[in-house]
Amino acid sequence: MVLPAGRIAGSRRLGPSIGLQFAIQEEISIIAAMDDQQFQSHSEPAMDALKRSLIEAEESADIEVEDQSGALHISFDDGNRFVISPNSPARQIWISALATSFKLDWSEPAQAWILSKSGETLKDLVARLINQQLGENLVSL
Repeated sequence: MVLPAGRIAGSRRLGPSIGLQFAIQEEISIIAAMDDQQFQSHSEPAMDALKRSLIEAEESADIEVEDQSGALHISFDDGNRFVISPNSPARQIWISALATSFKLDWSEPAQAWILSKSGETLKDLVARLINQQLGENLVSL
């Protein structure tokens, strides 16, 4: 099949986003190369810092934070719950919140756990999700 310049079968027109695709592939290669020790050295401090920030946020919002075997559980007065946990085999931090699963990858350039879809860091994403659940901006992490 012969296609017009800048097109690939089954895809949209290629443009500036092609650079983003290569950057994402490069990040995936970095993740694949991360061993368990490296994963722990990035995930444990991030989860500890998040836990400390969430405990402070308990004072300004109706949330309760529990650490259950390394997974953070955030409970709300209405019975809803968020779970944030490191997933060692996937080399990601997973968040279950608002009936959605969010999977964050380590970004070496940013030195942070990032949701690739939005570019949000772990703390920024969790703060946004909590505020969305509460229906007001009470939490800043």
